[in-house]
Amino acid sequence: NFAANADTPEFPEHFDDIILYHAMMKYGRWHAASEVFEGGKMEGGRLMRQLEIEQLPEIALAEPLA
Repeated sequence: NFAANADTPEFPEHFDDIILYHAMMKYGRWHAASEVFEGGKMEGGRLMRQLEIEQLPEIALAEPLA
């Protein structure tokens, strides 16, 4: 939630378009513009997957318990 003009997202700057694509999805839903919604969903999803790969910790399996 951005309350002031100086607020910045907590992810790297090269992922700022995620906010734009999310806004496109909201706009598309509100105005029944399915092409806008789908464009935001497709491109936003692509960027979210890249963000997850880049920012989330790697999952490692633990040793067996027995």
